Amino acid sequence: MRTLLQNKRYIGIYTYKGKETPNGMPRIIPDELFYKVADILEKNKKAPARAKADVEYLLTLKLFCGHCKKMMTGISGTGKMGKTYRYYECKGRRDKTCAKKRVRKEYIEDLVVEVCRQQLTDKNIKKIANELMAIANTSAESHRIAALKKQIKEYERKRNNLLNNVAECDIPSVCKSIFVKIEEVENVLKTLEENLENETRNQSVISEPQIRFFLNSLKKGNTSDIKYRKALITMFVNAIYLYDDKMTLVFNSGDDPVTIDDFLLSEIEENFQHMEKGLFLNKVSPPETHQNSKRITVGFSIPFLTSKLAMHN
Repeated sequence: MRTLLQNKRYIGIYTYKGKETPNGMPRIIPDELFYKVADILEKNKKAPARAKADVEYLLTLKLFCGHCKKMMTGISGTGKMGKTYRYYECKGRRDKTCAKKRVRKEYIEDLVVEVCRQQLTDKNIKKIANELMAIANTSAESHRIAALKKQIKEYERKRNNLLNNVAECDIPSVCKSIFVKIEEVENVLKTLEENLENETRNQSVISEPQIRFFLNSLKKGNTSDIKYRKALITMFVNAIYLYDDKMTLVFNSGDDPVTIDDFLLSEIEENFQHMEKGLFLNKVSPPETHQNSKRITVGFSIPFLTSKLAMHN
């Protein structure tokens, strides 16, 4: 499957004896899709334990050590009574370059899910729905529609060029052959325009009430349901930086992944360093914004109660 998904013939690159020839064969998919798949393959390659685990670690690829910034991965162990315990452990702890404590899988996942769900306030749901509709109105075209419009524009250019040739031609036989080509081009144009009309008519555009209904349903979901938990984490969480006394959570924002650096983390954490200690579960966090690489990042820190943290490490 990996070999299949990495085959560059899908984007028109023909390879022979190690030499790549761009546009050497018909393209099947756009570059954007091919390289998006490549990014996912690379991320999965870095987290092999996820595929081998008997249970799914929902924060894999999103949970990082706040001290050394290395990824935290899922591990398990068996107690004296035969009970299995599951944790997230910093990779730096394994090679003895970081002293970050392990954290119980259930504890940290429950906390993240609860924080994500609390972002679904009536105010935030309205804001998300409005922004999604704005995006839908400006970029709702499918790849098929975009391709048809591009083809129509190309054939209109061909028709105009042929008409110009007729205007400048004084030879009747040549003019006649040009008119035949014009008729062929117009037939193709008619077919393309009909296809575009059908594609546009059949395109499903979601409405704002539908978006609100979905988000309100998500707000009331069962936190013990694995699909529900995964949906919340996928929708909201970009990255989590876990310390021994607090957690810094960076939300998804915009169409592209946010670039997280030390400056961004320090800014988020500085904004909340004077927050009253306690688990931030009974109210929605006041989000802060940070302009980074032309994207807005929303994040906050959650200090842990020392006694509660100790119970789960």
